[in-house]
Amino acid sequence: MAITRRALSGSTNGRGVSVTTGAPATLHTSTTVTGSSDEVHIWFVNNGASTTTLSVFQGATGAADTIQYGITSRTGLHLVVPGLFLASGLIAYASAGATEVYAFGFVNRLTTGS
Repeated sequence: MAITRRALSGSTNGRGVSVTTGAPATLHTSTTVTGSSDEVHIWFVNNGASTTTLSVFQGATGAADTIQYGITSRTGLHLVVPGLFLASGLIAYASAGATEVYAFGFVNRLTTGS
């Protein structure tokens, strides 16, 4: 098994992904290679003036696929997605109750050998 570290696919060159109050922002689209998966690590920062609610969706929007997190203002990075697995092209995305929320992270792509 090979492990390759990659930036979130929703990021440009490892920069933060803006998470806003509108439609959920795409943070990462997982691999579609059979037998491979992505271990997803995402931190969030709230640069706004007040605490806000963050919703992170792992592949779908059902209760079992949603992480709700109260992210305090101007307190640095908060680890919200601590290495959860996604595969088969599933998407991790997020929305927030305020602007000035950003996501940073990476994935470890686990690829099976032939």
